Amino acid sequence: MTSDDNTPVLSGAIGQYREFDPPAALERHFLCVWSNTLRPDAGGLSAVVPDGCVDITWIDGDLVVAGPDVAVALSTLTPGSTVIGTRFG
Repeated sequence: MTSDDNTPVLSGAIGQYREFDPPAALERHFLCVWSNTLRPDAGGLSAVVPDGCVDITWIDGDLVVAGPDVAVALSTLTPGSTVIGTRFG
């Protein structure tokens, strides 16, 4: 599933999303650490559902601070890439 026609798809629908507990030394700062690995045949315009939290993410070599969002955020993701993030409450 790709968004070749510029119609956004949910980011969870094009990859494997996982959440992990933060390392013990960081658990007072972060709610979780997460990753979303996109399938090699998936990517394009992605819709991220708002959760009211702030995330620091590593996307295609760029560090991005996102949130807190109250509306859907759109992001263009590279097929096969992995997005890694930390979530604050």
